[in-house]
Amino acid sequence: KAIKTPFTVVNADDYYGRSAYETMNAYLSKLSNDDTTHSMVGFKLENTMSDSGSVSRGICVVDKDNNLVSMEENLKILWRGDKIVSLKEDGEVFLPRDAVCSMNFFGFTPKAFESFNRYWDEFKRASITEPKKECLLPSGASDMVVKNEGSIKVLTSNDRWFGMTYPEDKPAVVAE
Repeated sequence: KAIKTPFTVVNADDYYGRSAYETMNAYLSKLSNDDTTHSMVGFKLENTMSDSGSVSRGICVVDKDNNLVSMEENLKILWRGDKIVSLKEDGEVFLPRDAVCSMNFFGFTPKAFESFNRYWDEFKRASITEPKKECLLPSGASDMVVKNEGSIKVLTSNDRWFGMTYPEDKPAVVAE
């Protein structure tokens, strides 16, 4: 109830680049509070990788008009030589270096809470016996799109992400 205007959600331990914030601000400033067209800044997967270990990323399917079709959270993505691989329960999947991925840089209107409240209730019912199960924002955002409760425009940024995923990342973050 406290949020009454379009807003941005970001991770506190990531730096997304100045242009990502400018792009999101320009987009959100055009939306009404009841708009169901939300947004996210998508990054090239290769620009979001850590050299220190695996990362979690929402791998996106985007249509020709830059609308999100779906997003799948991959919880363990890492470099294998010059290739990017996602380690999944059912095996390894190589991912394109230029795949669009979510770094949890979203822009929503208050209308998104209707979908997220439903998603949260469904998650609780389905996961009540799994205390370590996480309710992931990219999964909720993808669910909103798949169920036609809203759309997400994928804005782009060529900025290089950096963040503190591992203690070994600190020198690179300080240098940036």
